[in-house]
Amino acid sequence: MDNFSDKSEISSTRVMVMAALWAAIVFCMTMFPKVPIPLGYMNLGTTTIFLSIFFLRRHEACLAGAVGSCLADLIGGFPIWIIPTAVVKFAVAFAVYTVMKIVYREGRFWISSALAFIAGSAASVIGYTFFGVFLFGGFEASLQQVPGLAIEGVMSTVVALVVCGFLKARLSLKI
Repeated sequence: MDNFSDKSEISSTRVMVMAALWAAIVFCMTMFPKVPIPLGYMNLGTTTIFLSIFFLRRHEACLAGAVGSCLADLIGGFPIWIIPTAVVKFAVAFAVYTVMKIVYREGRFWISSALAFIAGSAASVIGYTFFGVFLFGGFEASLQQVPGLAIEGVMSTVVALVVCGFLKARLSLKI
């Protein structure tokens, strides 16, 4: 019997491999290009999560973003942030995907993408500020990370839009 005869098995295997691949890409882009910011570091992991929505379904993009980012926190020496990161990065991908689905209309790729990426960045700032209240011992301490998180959000949005321009010209990005 052929191991690849069941189309649903091929499809589910492909989906699982793609989600794992994107989790690995998120991990790598979170771990290696690090720039220190107050109470953390800036990286391209969020940019990668933004881009994953064009290649994965919503729940796979959410899980890939959460798993890749959590592994980076674990291996990068921030184990206390694993659970908050899982929640925040899941929310980031969910926000980007949801806004893109709601706002996207034919011919409005750029504005839809920009709004979706801004929503994802806002989810990141709000989420990390919320969890920072508990991990840093208060709201004032947590607010110290907001400027760095906002800069990371702007950077992630700009880089993701540039990469989208490159990919859109070469691939048919699905919404």
